[in-house]
Amino acid sequence: MRVFAVIVLTEFGFNSSISLYFICGNRNDIRYRLSEETKEQRLTLSERSYPYNDPFALFAAVINKQISLPAYDLSSLDNNIQVIEILEAAKKSAKTGKRVYLTK
Repeated sequence: MRVFAVIVLTEFGFNSSISLYFICGNRNDIRYRLSEETKEQRLTLSERSYPYNDPFALFAAVINKQISLPAYDLSSLDNNIQVIEILEAAKKSAKTGKRVYLTK
């Protein structure tokens, strides 16, 4: 199995930690665990229809105004700008060891 993405999030409080993870082994299968108290769960996603199943075809369809994406669709510019802001804040937090607060 080739792992496409692994996301592990841990938040530390005074006397507790909460861990969760998502492992995407391919484009359709996800294994995840939402807390240390729960068992790992599996989810299989259905195949997306054209052009949503191909990022280049989707990009071309948007550019050619064949489709329009909702403001916060996973592939939209608005959503991806927020993702970059979150990733940049995470990098800064890891580098400084301090919390980084995002502004609206």
